[in-house]
Amino acid sequence: MAPNDKIKDILTKYWDGDTTVDEELLLADYFAQTDIDPELTVYQPMFRYFDQEKDYATRTGFESDLMQKITTPVIQLERPVRRLNFQTIMRTAAGVALVIGTVFVIDWYQYKSKKLDLYTDTYESPEAALAGLKSALIQVSDQIDGGSEMVHEQFQQLEQSQTISF
Repeated sequence: MAPNDKIKDILTKYWDGDTTVDEELLLADYFAQTDIDPELTVYQPMFRYFDQEKDYATRTGFESDLMQKITTPVIQLERPVRRLNFQTIMRTAAGVALVIGTVFVIDWYQYKSKKLDLYTDTYESPEAALAGLKSALIQVSDQIDGGSEMVHEQFQQLEQSQTISF
């Protein structure tokens, strides 16, 4: 088996997570070289990065501190339970009832003081009301007709612009 084929097989095992420590060291040594297969050069920066980063170490005592934090049980403080007593609930209910009652009394007082007549006529006679209705309908009709004429004019302009050839 050629050396490049062996490296490719080990790389396949590496990506599957099936390599041994010796095989990973072999990969690191291979990618540390300058003369490697051009097909495998895409992996060279990654393995060089791994080689550079292995020299960095954690601070002394890091593992023992980590294990201590992992094994130490977490103590959760109990929050004091706040119970609503009967007096608090009754005070709140009385305040709400007072506000609602005040609103109703003020509304009733305003209604009585104005003595509103909800169904008052705006015209003295039915003939005057009919005349007012007719004039309003005539105004609406004129507005609609004016809009129709404007649309008709714009359609004519559009048709004229389509008949002009360039």
